[in-house]
Amino acid sequence: MDILHARCAGLDVHKDFVTACVLLPGEGSEPSKHLEQFGTTTQELRRLSQWLEQEQVTQAALIPVAHTIGTEFRPGPRSPQAEHVHWDSYTS
Repeated sequence: MDILHARCAGLDVHKDFVTACVLLPGEGSEPSKHLEQFGTTTQELRRLSQWLEQEQVTQAALIPVAHTIGTEFRPGPRSPQAEHVHWDSYTS
């Protein structure tokens, strides 16, 4: 696997908690995975921010996969990845 970003994180956000997964360079070609769960209070989100900084994360992704409408749970609308991914730049 080619390494594009050596220290990256994925965030899975729920109503009452956020799960963060950080991939770091590991032994050989396999990255090491660190999982941590945080609450959604301001104090817990600050703890998440500090943890990501401590892990020296340089890139993070939050990709919605579903949403609720009333009491129904439906897949989230997905647009092409190329419309959202920008390497080393921001565009409007």
